[in-house]
Amino acid sequence: MVLVPALDASSQTGTVADFGLILLPSILLFVATASVLPDFSREEDWDMRRDYDEQRRVIILTFALYQVSTFVTAVVVSRMEWDLLSLVRVGIFALLVSMLLTNSRRWDWTAVITIMTILVVRLTTQVIR
Repeated sequence: MVLVPALDASSQTGTVADFGLILLPSILLFVATASVLPDFSREEDWDMRRDYDEQRRVIILTFALYQVSTFVTAVVVSRMEWDLLSLVRVGIFALLVSMLLTNSRRWDWTAVITIMTILVVRLTTQVIR
């Protein structure tokens, strides 16, 4: 019988704070994806551009916080090393920060398509263990 190592880092935690740090990226990913959904509960007309303009900073900041939390979690569970995955995290974070600084819809689209391309390449080349 072959023992497979745990796919999560919960076995490497010693305190509740460590476990909370491991949960943080999942919670932030949920908040980030929920922030993208528009709020159409109001009685006014549905204007996706206006809704994006109103929520743009929140959307980008929650995705940037998610990237920071994955980086911090990697450091805390002692799996941090400067490899391709770390460079991908830093690259995505840099694109998100540039989106915050430029405030251009055209750059937002370019950065999002670049991030999606990076993630698709990363997921399709990831080794399954």
